[in-house]
Amino acid sequence: MLAGAVLADLALHESVAITTTRTGSINVEAVREKAPPSDEILHSAWEYVSDKPRGVQTVLPAIGPRLRHPLLERLIARGDIRRENRKVLGFFKMTALEDSQNGAAGRPPQRSP
Repeated sequence: MLAGAVLADLALHESVAITTTRTGSINVEAVREKAPPSDEILHSAWEYVSDKPRGVQTVLPAIGPRLRHPLLERLIARGDIRRENRKVLGFFKMTALEDSQNGAAGRPPQRSP
């Protein structure tokens, strides 16, 4: 799901082009006329498709597994979630991720004028 979100973001910023082949498969290709994305997460996905057009079913599993850690770290650094160390059964160490109440989820809804 993270890989799909990254590809959608790249497509919205017109950094990749999506095409359909004669057989109906969907290909993703980097748009070279624009500058590569400055965001490191988007840039790494863009680099993967910049070599040659690739099938979307190839791109998603190739870029997806590497996204979880940097995205979680970014959310922690922004204060949207927090990492909490705990012990289970008194001696097993574990780390939990919790809503920090500082992000959008913790803010009251804004009214439009």
